[in-house]
Amino acid sequence: RMKRQGGVAPPVDLYHTLGPGHSLLHAFEALAQTGCHRVPVVNANGRIVGIYTSSMAISDLRQSLHLFGNLCDKRVEDCYQSECVYTVREDTRAIDAFRKLSELGISGCPIVDEQNTLIGSLSTRDLRGIGSSGEHMARLFWPVAQFKEQARKEHPQLATATHWSTSTVPRTARYVVNSDTFADVIRAMADGCLHRVFVASEESAGAGKPVVVGVISQTDVLKTVVAHLGTLNPNSF
Repeated sequence: RMKRQGGVAPPVDLYHTLGPGHSLLHAFEALAQTGCHRVPVVNANGRIVGIYTSSMAISDLRQSLHLFGNLCDKRVEDCYQSECVYTVREDTRAIDAFRKLSELGISGCPIVDEQNTLIGSLSTRDLRGIGSSGEHMARLFWPVAQFKEQARKEHPQLATATHWSTSTVPRTARYVVNSDTFADVIRAMADGCLHRVFVASEESAGAGKPVVVGVISQTDVLKTVVAHLGTLNPNSF
């Protein structure tokens, strides 16, 4: 089974670029191996002309998944996934939760209730809830659940207005179980709009009270793809 322990990535080459002639697979490899969420696209003169993100990669992967053979049927337990290093209680102050994300070097975590049941997801993207100029900074002292609900009301779309997707922010966090498939993970990521999908234990999910045991990030998805294709040594991740 291919799992990465811990939540802090090793130092990476931050200057990797995509140039003329590079394939989509090369872009997948660059994002998977560096752990970066985006890489610049340059022209023949080395001038930056665009950017390619891990969300774009997930979207491209979804549209071409039928070309990847039995990868679609690969079980979640055999895919790359990371240990869930932090969960935040719904009554925790938002400022304390965001501080912990910063300390751990992670960009998101599950929100759980007093019984450790998954009820939502907190992301650094939710910081938009304080307003573009910080006019709602006081909200950081609200409980996480209240902060998240207000952010959802004011920013109901998963993607920005310039994105073609009109998907709304889900009421609860997306999760899969180890017996689900890689294709289930891709569908749960909503065409790249969601940056992570949680893995719940089979027993808890069956009882309707999912307890998180792992997380699959966009980087984990891309690692699974390139490892499946055999273009990179899994030990290099």
